[in-house]
Amino acid sequence: MVKIRESLTRLFSKNNVEIVKTGAESGKAVIEIGKAINQNKGTLKDLQPYLGQISSLLDVLNSPWAQVVKEVIPFAPLAMTVLNLTCEHLKQEPSLEECIVMVAQAAYMESWQVELKQNADRFKEFDLSKSSQQIDRKLQKLGDLEIDRAEAEQIITALPSSKLITAFNEIVSDRLVECGVNLRAAQNFAERVAMGAPRYMNEMVAGQADKIKVLADVYRNGGKEVLAHYASIDRYLAEKIAPLPLELVFGESNLQLQEIYVPLEIQPLTIGGEETKESPRSIEDWAIEKLLDPQSKAILFIQGEAGRGKSVFCRMFADLVRRELAFTPILIRLREILTLGDTLTDTLKNNLENFEFSKPTNWLTNQNQRFLFLFDGFDELILQGKSGGLKEFIEQVEKFQDESHHRILITGRPLAMQGIEKSTFRKKQLERVKFLPMNDKIRDAWLNKWQAKFGVEERNNFVNFLNACHDDIRGNLAKEPLILYVMARIHRDGAITAADLSDTSGMGSKVKVYDRTIAWVLEKQREYLNQKISGLEIDELRQLLTEVAVCVIQSGNEIAKV
Repeated sequence: MVKIRESLTRLFSKNNVEIVKTGAESGKAVIEIGKAINQNKGTLKDLQPYLGQISSLLDVLNSPWAQVVKEVIPFAPLAMTVLNLTCEHLKQEPSLEECIVMVAQAAYMESWQVELKQNADRFKEFDLSKSSQQIDRKLQKLGDLEIDRAEAEQIITALPSSKLITAFNEIVSDRLVECGVNLRAAQNFAERVAMGAPRYMNEMVAGQADKIKVLADVYRNGGKEVLAHYASIDRYLAEKIAPLPLELVFGESNLQLQEIYVPLEIQPLTIGGEETKESPRSIEDWAIEKLLDPQSKAILFIQGEAGRGKSVFCRMFADLVRRELAFTPILIRLREILTLGDTLTDTLKNNLENFEFSKPTNWLTNQNQRFLFLFDGFDELILQGKSGGLKEFIEQVEKFQDESHHRILITGRPLAMQGIEKSTFRKKQLERVKFLPMNDKIRDAWLNKWQAKFGVEERNNFVNFLNACHDDIRGNLAKEPLILYVMARIHRDGAITAADLSDTSGMGSKVKVYDRTIAWVLEKQREYLNQKISGLEIDELRQLLTEVAVCVIQSGNEIAKV
């Protein structure tokens, strides 16, 4: 068993060096050690004046964080230097527990430093320059935290959830909260630091195996594979998730999703799809709250009518998760799945086969990694050779979530669930909601973004056009995100204006707007996929839709069989 402080004090304890420095002084000492090592001044003589002032590497958390953003503190070399000097001075090898305590501290602080630099703009409005007596007391108490052999082994297998990292997270989030950051944002930041630490721990062990043999022996089998795993995840996030908000909107040459995206509100539902008495709320706030609930393993099930923004939400939320939450987002468009595997694990592996992280057999059982799987469009599954494909998929999802520490979010149209709801989700591990149409406040936020992109005059002209529309268009259709964009687009392109409606009224006005809108959707939205799914050209598809519309109106049903 070893105390965190002992991993530093053993080096100079025989020389009776006093350890009394607190607050900003101890944090400054860590930074000075880093500078010395960067300048190749890593001897006992160089470092001993500073080592006597430190209780742990985390003392730097009570120093000015803005300074850390500017500096590059070599936490990994720092930890290795201290361990090597300890071995030389005491003429003995460090124990596994001592290695783990030093390496885990360094890995956590490396992750903290990276996250802090990436989030510098988010925290610049908060004063993170002052030291805190409360944080200082917690850091001193942290120095007395003891790690035994069993806990050292847990750190190796499940670092983010270990007692050590939990204590580190508490200090990081408390420091942010003291400076005015809201609790949820502070905890999210700390969790991201924790989830990033295993990577740096593996890098340290792989790069310093000859200096920490007792720890390297534990890691020896599979060390390179672990590093390749993280590199593959980085590639996936860089290639598949980070570019999503930058995607152009429906053939636009200069309009990105992020430039007109506004989060919608959702209405919580029962498992059977009936509205609850809970109040509507922001989809992003709701999803984040559910994901961060440590007691929940529920599947997040989000339904919405066509054009209500389900796919855009998945794209934008996946990138938000990548940037701000302690999950690795994996976005799967279900219409691209041609066949289901025997299990959800097989299905995932088939669709991620180009990325190395999905190839090891234990990639989903690794406790150092936490995924959020976003399955977009459960109603658009294109299945071959499988009967009852949607029901089978949902059963796979439920079984997977029941046995997994990862989380799942699914979106789709409600009609696809009819007839299978009673026989699915028997364990009731489901949080079900539906997208609501835009209210006036959300539509105004969208119009403000349109104005920021295309100017005040275009916005005002479009608002005048909306006001000239039939009440049903203005009060219903123009509150659907896709249709609102289409109407704004065809108005901007001059395909329809308020003047076009001046000679029509009532139903005639409504028909004219519908006609222009549907024509644009058929020609622009999924222009290649429409033909692939239906096998029909645009004119044929429009004729078919007209016939279906007549059947729906005459029968009074919501759907008509084709």
